[in-house]
Amino acid sequence: MNYPKSLLTFVIVLMASFAMAQTASQQQFYDRYEKITESEEPDTAAIHVLIEDWEKVASDDPDLIRTKIIYELMQSDPSVPGEINQPFAERIKLLAEEAITRYPNRLDLRSYNAIGYFLVGQNEKALDCLLQIIDHSQTVNGNWLGKQNKPYEKGFEQFEENMCTMIPHFFQSEDYTRALTFLDKLVAAYPQSFAFRMNHASTLANLGKHEQAIEDFLALEKEQPNEDHTIITLAQLYAETGNETKAREYCDKAIALNDFYTQTAEYIMGSFETLTVDFDEIKEYMKSHEDEYRKIEMKFKGGEAGMSLRDLSILYFGHALTPECTSTKLWDINADSLARNGKFEELLSACEETLKKHPASIAANFYAGISADNLGNPIAGLYFLKCQQLARMITKSADSLSNLGGKDDSEKAEDKYDGTKYYKILWRADENVFVDYLLDKEEKGKTLFFSEPVYFIAKE
Repeated sequence: MNYPKSLLTFVIVLMASFAMAQTASQQQFYDRYEKITESEEPDTAAIHVLIEDWEKVASDDPDLIRTKIIYELMQSDPSVPGEINQPFAERIKLLAEEAITRYPNRLDLRSYNAIGYFLVGQNEKALDCLLQIIDHSQTVNGNWLGKQNKPYEKGFEQFEENMCTMIPHFFQSEDYTRALTFLDKLVAAYPQSFAFRMNHASTLANLGKHEQAIEDFLALEKEQPNEDHTIITLAQLYAETGNETKAREYCDKAIALNDFYTQTAEYIMGSFETLTVDFDEIKEYMKSHEDEYRKIEMKFKGGEAGMSLRDLSILYFGHALTPECTSTKLWDINADSLARNGKFEELLSACEETLKKHPASIAANFYAGISADNLGNPIAGLYFLKCQQLARMITKSADSLSNLGGKDDSEKAEDKYDGTKYYKILWRADENVFVDYLLDKEEKGKTLFFSEPVYFIAKE
């Protein structure tokens, strides 16, 4: 049948108009999504309504599928892998697998498939997804599609960034073996990527393969001599392998390159410090060095990073000899109860009152940090810094960590590095700061602290 030319023209124009209208509608939905997600805490209810509206117009739109996946991720709790996230992970998996079949070159949709498995701790399946992405990347030669099915302006850079965001998922569960398998393939496929090789070297370090990691980081340093992360990592690796000279050399380089790493570098150099606490010497020091003591106290209160072990020990153990020390027991706040009941303002206020008289109380600084953190107060970082500095000094001042808590806290050698137990040990140290200076030297030499608290105010 022959149609009039005018009719054919009309049909073509009509079809083109319909396609343009559909495209305009899809753009409208995409713009709605972008507006909702501009907020730091996007309204999930608004996203749900958007999804329902979007499906009525373009149910096969890949950006609709992407929005559905993001909605599921927003409902889940990434901090708690396991059964609680299983329903979300299943829906993400189904959505992503369907999308990959229809839109195999969408990098974001492929990545979400892996994230779904990470969500429930199935790292082996997440790894399979990532290895498939690497294979497909070589097939498409880096020409990936992104939002609105548009090619990325810089395809490989986007791929590189996307792959690097996958690595922390392995690190969070300390699954360095699978991380290395992933990075082995990435480096083999893209040896030109500095980022992939740096992450590969970091993974080797986390696996305890320090010599190989140092070799790889040295190669990276030759390529980019001023890359500060490479420099500070080399400092850390040399410290861990006992090479103090090289560790200090790279700490100096890191400080020269970037103030951001000054605190880390000073901490690394501090790891080579040794400390012997002599209570008699501290007692004599406090008799005639009050001005110097007050300067040390002000540095600590101000949160100066990298304080020397000597200064910290004088501050911590010398405080018993100051006029402010008016109580035989510093810590009588029911901190656990206040924290459990969410009374963080009350707890923070109590800690701050304690710290006015006893600035080097680990317990008060620790709970002040927890309280401030829960209240969204940035001063939390200052309190935690103080805790870290005091903890470093205390662990350096005993023969071993187990000495800090007496025999009751060290029955099992494997427990001594447990985080909770570690703070319990430091807590006891906090209570036992004011040890009886009248004990003879032989008794003092047995251990820095005692099994039972000894509250004593040494004033003259």
